[in-house]
Amino acid sequence: MKRILIAAFAGAFLIACNNEKKDEKTADATKETTMETKTDKAWVPIDSAMMMKVWQENMTISENHKMMAKGNGTWTGEATMWMANGAPPTTSTVTAVTESIYGGLYSQSKQSGDMMGSPFQGVSTMGYDNLKKEFFSTWIDNMGSGVITMTGQYDDAAKKLNLSGKAMCM
Repeated sequence: MKRILIAAFAGAFLIACNNEKKDEKTADATKETTMETKTDKAWVPIDSAMMMKVWQENMTISENHKMMAKGNGTWTGEATMWMANGAPPTTSTVTAVTESIYGGLYSQSKQSGDMMGSPFQGVSTMGYDNLKKEFFSTWIDNMGSGVITMTGQYDDAAKKLNLSGKAMCM
């Protein structure tokens, strides 16, 4: 189970790529669309009791946070990557040390190993947003300068957490 979990995390974080490139015209159009969709609604004050209630709900440890904590520990697994369709796979051993942080609201996993002959280090932070009712995860590593952000839901029937996101590939 531990090997499958590490392979799944490493595969999701290292292989998920978005080769989409935007030119200046597309980027400008995106900015314009984003700005146009904002609404100028009047600010409506809420009372301090309501704000405190929502704040408390947002910082409460839920069953989803407790479920994430079950992944705490030191895990060793094998990561397999394919650099192109039909190419032979590259495998490496990865170690992950996972712990709950900030009172159990988040799970942080520090991973290390050797990828393609180079030392590898990565950090994943996962959480469950009580307000949005969704899981999220961020990933950074020493193999690039970007961040991968993913969101998704837990499929109780399949007992599987489905996260998706986009990342730029070189």
